[in-house]
Amino acid sequence: ARALVTTAQALARVSGGASSDVWAPLAQAASAQVDDFVRQDLASLCWAFAAARKRPSALLSAVARRVAEEETRFFAAPSAQRGEDAHSGGAAGELSLMTWAVAHLGQHEPAMFARIAAETPRWLQLASSRDLSCVAWAYAAADEPGDGLFEQPFVTRISALHSDGAFDRQSRAQLHQWALWREKVVRSSDCGMPESALTSWRGAA
Repeated sequence: ARALVTTAQALARVSGGASSDVWAPLAQAASAQVDDFVRQDLASLCWAFAAARKRPSALLSAVARRVAEEETRFFAAPSAQRGEDAHSGGAAGELSLMTWAVAHLGQHEPAMFARIAAETPRWLQLASSRDLSCVAWAYAAADEPGDGLFEQPFVTRISALHSDGAFDRQSRAQLHQWALWREKVVRSSDCGMPESALTSWRGAA
């Protein structure tokens, strides 16, 4: 199973990407083994296909089903492996990568998004600025409500990171999209963030 992940990552990094003839059998093989992957491998697979702009619907649905049905510890455990392909130090980065990839590819997987939102307390405090901006953007792009996710603890964490200057331009642009979406969803211009943050995000868009 690990060899499939390594192959997908290598192909995604090839200049110009690989042909669809390569990606289709890779997605089929990964779908058949989806229950054998650790969380980090699932995130890496999702990233590879999204980076290559290939949408393997069956594979993404299999990953989403796996995430939605996982035990609670799946959402809090540290990464199984370390190395240059590790996207973060634990669950937050890998979950954010999965949501980003699924939303980026336009796949509709509400059960996965709902489960990740429900498990927010288990990963939120370990999330980096990039993790949180990716998650926020993904829920906005997928138009998933994220019940239990965008509550006060999330807003407090975002506010603290903003005060520390932790968000780069790309992250601020993602958060601007999230703020616009929240305004539409809750029918209010108040998403709980200070005006200084909203102004900063708007300027990065």
